[in-house]
Amino acid sequence: MLPFDAILFDLGNTLIYFDSDNPEAIYAQSDQVLLDYLEESGGLHLDRETFIRELEARQKAYDLERDTIYKEYSEEYVVKTILQAMGYPEPAPEILRRALDAKFAISQAYWKSETDTQDTLQALRDKGYRIGLISNAGDDRDVQVLIDNAHIRPFLDVILVSAAEGICKPHAQLFKRALNHLDTQPSRAVMVGDYLKGDILGAHNSGMHGIWITRRAHHKYNEPHLGKIIPDATISTLSELVPLLEKLVLQ
Repeated sequence: MLPFDAILFDLGNTLIYFDSDNPEAIYAQSDQVLLDYLEESGGLHLDRETFIRELEARQKAYDLERDTIYKEYSEEYVVKTILQAMGYPEPAPEILRRALDAKFAISQAYWKSETDTQDTLQALRDKGYRIGLISNAGDDRDVQVLIDNAHIRPFLDVILVSAAEGICKPHAQLFKRALNHLDTQPSRAVMVGDYLKGDILGAHNSGMHGIWITRRAHHKYNEPHLGKIIPDATISTLSELVPLLEKLVLQ
């Protein structure tokens, strides 16, 4: 008998990683590509500097809401509301969608699979675990592309993206939705992720075990939570996960 029924994973910095020394420049470039598409295909004549300033301001405000009430705003919503506030006509849905696809294509090229992702997911599947993914992200389609690029969709029984769900980790309801899809109880499930507040606290608030993967967890968003949010176990690589699971339930 397996010690757990289901294993849930975070995506970025857990199963895949961003392979660049200058991510800020890449994301800035992607915003310019978005504006290029809106101008060239959407027929808009944008005040680009004002748009970028407004985008940065709204992202800061929305980040605060994400961190306090765990509400998620999709990238599509953000762009539409900025255009409306600046007095521009709303582009056709297909134009805006293609503009967002062009934007995210820039950063998608830099996301790489961890070397032990495939083997770990295969080992879990071979043992009979159900596997899910919960990702905090502003665009559902972007996450779906990253999943396909990493060739991990066949392993996943459920995929929840905060942009599509309207709430983000650590909101307990997001974890409960995943567990309902996986037809299991919190005590029979484990969350694996790099973000102490989103992944580990979210798991604990939902009654799940939380395993912190530290390989790429040395980010400023974890600093306030060190020593305060305590994972049930810590691993540095995914390859440590499968042998750990049986030990975890015995603790």
